[in-house]
Amino acid sequence: MLRTSCVVAVLVSSLSHASAAQRIPTSIQAAEAEGAAYPRSAAPHTVARDFRSPISGTSERRCVAPLPDSLLGDTLRSGEFIVRGGIGRSTGPRGYSLSRARKLLWEPLHNPYVYPTRRGLLVRTVRLGHPSDTLRLAVARAAYPGIKMKYTEAGYPSGFNFPSAGEWLMVATSGTDWGCFVLTIAP
Repeated sequence: MLRTSCVVAVLVSSLSHASAAQRIPTSIQAAEAEGAAYPRSAAPHTVARDFRSPISGTSERRCVAPLPDSLLGDTLRSGEFIVRGGIGRSTGPRGYSLSRARKLLWEPLHNPYVYPTRRGLLVRTVRLGHPSDTLRLAVARAAYPGIKMKYTEAGYPSGFNFPSAGEWLMVATSGTDWGCFVLTIAP
């Protein structure tokens, strides 16, 4: 179970006056171009267990989609990020629900307890083909799974409500870590 005592999450619509670094890419090509230009840091000497395990996706800065009903469908990697939360299963993300947000865990390659950032996690999201359908998620502080793991498996837990069905492009950043995911949200 994740300890979330200091987690603050804010989900707001995109702002038209956002800086160039914070704009929401509206296509896979634009997101991957951003990833290529985004600052990089050398890989840390020690990484979380998920980065050493076989998972779907790539270590390259490319937008990735989960394989439907894959045995590895709960975890997906893009660039320096892993996202977890049943995203590739047939029971994965659905459209908006008043009763429950989709729980996702975002793990950056650089452990946020070892490599703290001023801004925490930022996820910028757009429904592909509908550039006015955007979401932002900011999580100020990381959490970790418990005392046994200490801080070695830290990440950013979040709740995410997708307001409509369709393909959603999600670009995650934390410090110099970058990842891009394409999720199909069922109605």
